[in-house]
Order: sequence, then C-alpha cells, then structure tokens
Amino acid sequence: MFGDYMDNTVNNICELMLVLSNPNRLRVFLSIYNGLKKPSQIVKHTNLSFSEVSRHLKKLSSSGIILKHADNTYSLTSIGHILNHILSLLNFSVSYRDILLEHDISVIPFHFLFDFSRMKNISVIGGTIEGFNLTMQRLEKAEKFSWVISPRILSAFIEPFKKCAERGLKIRLIFPNTLKEKIKEILSTLPSKITENIEVKYLDKIPFVLLVDNRSAELNLPFLDGKMDYGTTFYSESQEFVEWAKNLFLHFWNKIKEEEKKIQTGRGTCLNQ
Repeated sequence: MFGDYMDNTVNNICELMLVLSNPNRLRVFLSIYNGLKKPSQIVKHTNLSFSEVSRHLKKLSSSGIILKHADNTYSLTSIGHILNHILSLLNFSVSYRDILLEHDISVIPFHFLFDFSRMKNISVIGGTIEGFNLTMQRLEKAEKFSWVISPRILSAFIEPFKKCAERGLKIRLIFPNTLKEKIKEILSTLPSKITENIEVKYLDKIPFVLLVDNRSAELNLPFLDGKMDYGTTFYSESQEFVEWAKNLFLHFWNKIKEEEKKIQTGRGTCLNQ
C-alpha cells in the first residue's frame, strides 16, 4: 500500500510540475498571479502570440491551476495559489542557494519561511565587521523600540543599548538561559530610568540572531553544525521585512510568556524550540 501511495504521489506531483515546466506557460501563470485577467493583457505582458497564450491558458485551466470565468477572464484556483507559494520557495532556494547549503533554515518556523521567500529588497551583508558596523549604525538611528534575539552578549553593544533605553526606546531581549545571571548582573548596575525600558526573556536554545526596530531589521542564521554565522546578514529597511521580523520575534516572545504562565500555575514544562 505504501508503494502505491508513493507512486500516486510521484505521478501527481510530476504531472503538476510538468504543466509549469514550460517557461512561457509559467510566464502566463505568473501574469495571472500578478493580476492580469484578460488574455489580451497577458499577450502584451509576455510578448507571446495570442494563439500561444490561448494554448497555455487552456492547459493551465484543464490542470485545475487557473479558472476561466464567463467574461473570458482568468484567476488562480486554490491549487494555483498553493503552487505560487511553492514557486516562491523554489525561487528563494535558487536565489540564495550558496547560503542555504551552508546554513540551517529549519530554525525559522515554516509559515515565516514562506513569507520570507516572497520578499524583495533584502540585502546580504557579508563579513563579521561589516555586520557589526551595520548593527551599530542601526542602533544610533533606532526609534520607538529595539528587539533582539541573540545567543551571546556582545560587550560592544551594551553601551549603545543603554543609550537607546535612555532615549526612551522600549528594549526587548531574548537570550539563552545560561546568560540569565550575567544579564541580571548587568541590569543591576543600571539606573532604574534605564531598566524600566528593558524587558528580558530566556530560551533554552537561541535559534538565530534577529534585531529589529521601527526602521530596519537584520537576521543571521546558524551554520549546519549549529554555530551562529555572524558574517552573513540578511538586512532590509523595507517595512514588509520589518513587520515580518517583528512578528517572528513576537512568535518566540509570546511562546515564552505562555510557558511562564503555565509554570506559574504548575502546568509548565521546559520550553524547547
């Protein structure tokens, strides 16, 4: 039975992928995803002949990927929307192939990875010193808040974060449990007007490095052996990426808060990511 299931799965996927394996048919599909509904619009956008566009539309329709409406316009079906997500991931895999082959992308929850794969205007900053300088510049420009997930305390960043808190920024930090006493020691040396703007929570294991404020965000992934790579930084000032990074941070922040509540009621277990 497993063999039959495997055969059916392979055949179904190959059939679907075969439909999109034609470059021009894929262009037609992407045109519809980008909002072009009429064949005449698709012809103009793809520079294909009307007969060729019609042929591809027929194939896409018969495969259940797009839907033809009574007014001769087209839209994606649910299958088409799923395929577009998959294509975004495939394009992401090809675009960042060298980075992904050396890094553990599984530390990012899958639904966040989907959103990340569709984003544009993301730069890759190479070099540890370059990444360090980028962070320092970002801290100087940050407004309203600065949130960080990090497996280490970098002494060079302590003073810039103090200044951020002094300026009234709301600081949220997530560190590994092993640094809890060190963090308490550092906070104990700061005046209350600074510490009242700083919140800290802890995880057993930090999955990546993430820094986000209202203007920009940066992300570092671990190598395949689990060691953090500080020399390859994904960075962007686009609000789409900032919102994504904020939501990714809150995903872990809120999970910790939920676990803390369970522990307070005697129902908690050790939080592992």
